[in-house]
Amino acid sequence: MRILLLILTMVLVYGCSNNDDGDTTTQLSSDKQITSFTFLAGDVLGDIDHEDHTINVEITLDKDKTKLAPTITISDNATITPENRIVTDFTNPVTYTVTAEDGSTQEYMVTVTVNTDLARNVLTILYNANPLNSLGWDFNDPLETWEYVDLNEYGFVTRLNLANKDLNAIPPEIGQLEGLTFLNLANNPINSIPDEIGNLVNITTLALNASKLQNIPATIEKLINLEALHLSETFISTIPKEIGEFANLEYLDLENTPLLTTIPDEVCALKNKPGVTVLDDGECL
Repeated sequence: MRILLLILTMVLVYGCSNNDDGDTTTQLSSDKQITSFTFLAGDVLGDIDHEDHTINVEITLDKDKTKLAPTITISDNATITPENRIVTDFTNPVTYTVTAEDGSTQEYMVTVTVNTDLARNVLTILYNANPLNSLGWDFNDPLETWEYVDLNEYGFVTRLNLANKDLNAIPPEIGQLEGLTFLNLANNPINSIPDEIGNLVNITTLALNASKLQNIPATIEKLINLEALHLSETFISTIPKEIGEFANLEYLDLENTPLLTTIPDEVCALKNKPGVTVLDDGECL
């Protein structure tokens, strides 16, 4: 029995000594793929071609392709440049390089294109919602030729000058034109505007004066870049106090609003702010 135990011990020792001479180096991963590429909290997905190593992304006309921050998922233990969630100008194709754990690399070419159909669709809905309008748009013409509609160099709708165009209704789809900086709806018989107006966060001038407007949606508080707000000659009875917190506001017209008998202190305080003009009917003492 002792001889048998001695033999077994020698076998185990010999086997362990052989293992000690083996290769224990950890194999580094060579995986270097972009597995997902999205914009706007995942609302816009990139189409990834792993054979050609290209990514194509289509955005709507209201999005600014010069200031997009993608969310990118890559292989485990890999890195990417440019880095994830960095604001990037996608006017031209952008090359992303994925570096695997073992140091090998793979480039992906990302191309962002703008779907111009959104703006046309939104304005078509606006047109059709107002059958007696005097816009005179021809849907067969290119969007850049439509009167009262201004596009910037990237094709985004930035201005709508729709004053006195016999508009009775503003559809909620107007909120999809997030590139708007100027919206003039004055001298139209509209009595309300949709909550989606709050999506127009880049707007600096909003004219709703000389209309039948009866209320202002609470979502207007999101328009923190407003510089001029025209509400004179309307039938509003209240005004959100948050307007008084707009840091960029320079002009607020509340004249000839007979139902507006009380103005929040926060809004009245704007009259004492240098560089700000507030016109009212005397509600602010």
